[in-house]
Amino acid sequence: MVALSQKAKTLGFNFQDAVTHTVEAMLQSPNLLYHWEIADKPLVHDKDNAALVALTPDQLASRLSYFLWESPPDAALQMAAAAGQLATADGLKAQAVRLLADDTRARRALFNFHRQWLHVDNLEDLDPGTDLGLQLGQELENFVASVFVAGDGTLKSLLTAPYTFANASTAPEYGLTANGSGFTQVQLDPSQRLGVLMQVPFLRTNGIAPPVRRGLVVYKQLLCGDVPAPPPNVPKPEPDSPSTTTRERFAKHAEQACATGCHALFDPWGFAFENFDSLGHYRTQENGQTVDASGLAQLNGVVGGTTPKQVVVPFKNGLELVNALAASDEVSWCASRHWSRYMLGRLEGDADAAAMTNAYVSAAYQADRSTTRPFSVKDFLVSIVGTKAFRFRTPAAGETL
Repeated sequence: MVALSQKAKTLGFNFQDAVTHTVEAMLQSPNLLYHWEIADKPLVHDKDNAALVALTPDQLASRLSYFLWESPPDAALQMAAAAGQLATADGLKAQAVRLLADDTRARRALFNFHRQWLHVDNLEDLDPGTDLGLQLGQELENFVASVFVAGDGTLKSLLTAPYTFANASTAPEYGLTANGSGFTQVQLDPSQRLGVLMQVPFLRTNGIAPPVRRGLVVYKQLLCGDVPAPPPNVPKPEPDSPSTTTRERFAKHAEQACATGCHALFDPWGFAFENFDSLGHYRTQENGQTVDASGLAQLNGVVGGTTPKQVVVPFKNGLELVNALAASDEVSWCASRHWSRYMLGRLEGDADAAAMTNAYVSAAYQADRSTTRPFSVKDFLVSIVGTKAFRFRTPAAGETL
């Protein structure tokens, strides 16, 4: 960097411009943009797989801390690395338990994961000129922390908990009242709302063309479904009309030949949330007609060593749907895939399959692995950091083996 600054001055740049070029180089450096895991000493290979090399204790501490805290390692984690306590899977798991118990720092990664996973990523753009979007973000942050830090850490609680957090600004969105700017836990009407998919942050950020947006999230993010690229000639749905409901307009749109191939995959999931308007407010009537939020949920069993079994679950409304999703191993398996991608910063590969499956089974089955239990995201996060997918890497091109 010093040499670069000096070179800039020899090329005729003044001191300020030379510094500017130096800062630009820093901002483009891989050392800034990536977690640096290239070895500065001979590589230590996995005894069972020579194609894998072990991360150093400091690299493991950094990977663990940025995964669960989105920040550098604290003093306790640095000391554990220096003492060799991160050399084993059990040592890493023990530190993961400690990091996840820190409500102040763990909630940052938990919030950012759910913000991306559930496509609640445009909160700042809601209600321009107000801070309601930021307030709704704080609601979501408090809710996921209550489930995964203070709560049982299960996917079932995330999808079916009958409460949220609200303050004076956000409580009216639920027809409730609250005092002050601080967030407190409030009970929701369980005959209307359950879980994160029926809270205003999710419903409103996915409230444009709601059956499509909400259905896409369920199909792609909770079921890991693939959606083909849309053809260029798909017409838009009919505009709002005082004589038709949202479901009628989008159901008619999906019947068109050019839309049938993809909209039939995800629109039905979105119809389950028709009891909520584009702002996330509860309703039973739309344009003088009773809202229809019924449908069929097609779910598959995909793990546990058994043959995949297709199950069709009829639902009357979104409440029945979220309960079906919460009980589905297909949904919990998909959630574990998204968490693995968040941890690794990439899509999973064939080499990661065993690690993902082992971590999943430990979080979804009883200790003897004979019967299932509610899928624990918290247990999965602890288990996955003890796998080779987390502790090892493949050598980079050009590294000395």
